[in-house]
Amino acid sequence: MIEKSCVVLCGGKSSRMESNKTILPFGAYRLITYQIIKLSQIFSSVAISLKENKKDEILRILDDDISKTKINIESIQIITEINNKPLYSGADFICFEMFSDKIKKLIKEKTMSIGALVKSKGYRGILGIDFLLKNEQLFFLEFNARFQASSQLIN
Repeated sequence: MIEKSCVVLCGGKSSRMESNKTILPFGAYRLITYQIIKLSQIFSSVAISLKENKKDEILRILDDDISKTKINIESIQIITEINNKPLYSGADFICFEMFSDKIKKLIKEKTMSIGALVKSKGYRGILGIDFLLKNEQLFFLEFNARFQASSQLIN
């Protein structure tokens, strides 16, 4: 990741297109959402420069697009115990499917609850949430409002 900021310029008149380019559909999102998601994987921060009269519309679109995104269980971090001490042993992108339906449902419910709380405080963007699963009990550890180290492996 580049430790620099990136600015997406959205202040043009769109006179050649005769419509606001930033809100055009682009894959599963609108163009502005897609650009922010992709650029956030490269730059440490992404800002949007837009005209005041477009602000409310763009923020509503970003909010709508982000709220439609699904929970993506990207990776399971493997922690083993040696001499009663936790030891990080890598990541697994497949083992989530081996969890019981009860555990998968619980993880998704807790994730949605935490996501809703963070959203209610005004945050919009990528959110990594860490849980610890031990003896079929799920414990919330922390959340990180940024892309995770494993995020670049997911397309």
